[in-house]
Amino acid sequence: FRIRIIAPRPTNLTARPQVATTGRVIQLAWDNYTCTPISTTGSQMVVYRREGCTPLPSQTCTTGLPNSAGYTQIGLVPIGTTAFTDTTTLRRGVAYSYRIVARFSPIPLGGESVVSDQVCLELPLLAPLITQVTVDSTSTQRGQITVRWTRPIGLNPAEGGSPFQYRVFRATGLTGTTFTQITAITS
Repeated sequence: FRIRIIAPRPTNLTARPQVATTGRVIQLAWDNYTCTPISTTGSQMVVYRREGCTPLPSQTCTTGLPNSAGYTQIGLVPIGTTAFTDTTTLRRGVAYSYRIVARFSPIPLGGESVVSDQVCLELPLLAPLITQVTVDSTSTQRGQITVRWTRPIGLNPAEGGSPFQYRVFRATGLTGTTFTQITAITS
C-alpha cells in the first residue's frame, strides 16, 4: 500500500490596509494552523501575492501553489505565526490577491499543505482627482475660476471623525511654481 497524507489548508485568511510610517502596507492574519507537524523546526507558513483577484479552481488533493497560478512568494514566517505584514511596493487602486501554504521541514519528506482560499483587497485611492477647471470670468481684480474634484475612494467625511480637509492652492501662469493656499474646505 502507498498512503499519501495531505495537510489541510490554512483557514480564515484576512487582509486589511494599514497606515505605516514606511508607506502602504497590508496586514494579513489567519487562524493558528491546526495540523502541527512532528517537528516544527524549520516548518513555515509561506505567503504569496499577485495582482488581480481571479479565483483558482479549488483543489483538495493538490498541495502547494503551482507556478502557473501567477503568485509570487513574498514572505516566510514560522509555522505558529498567525500574521504577516506586506511591506513590499504596493500601489493604490490595484487589487491584490493573497494565499498562504504551510510548508513542513525537512523537504522533500515534509511537503506542503493545500493552499488557502484567496483573500482579495484593493488599496483605496486617497487622493482627490480634479475633474473640472473652468474660467468663469477674467479680470485682474475680480476673476473667477470654478474647480471641481472627486472625493477619494474609500473616504467618506460624512461618517464623522475625519480629520481630513481639502486645501486648494494656485500659482500664476501655466508654468508657475510658487503656489499659495487660497482656501481650506472641511466638507
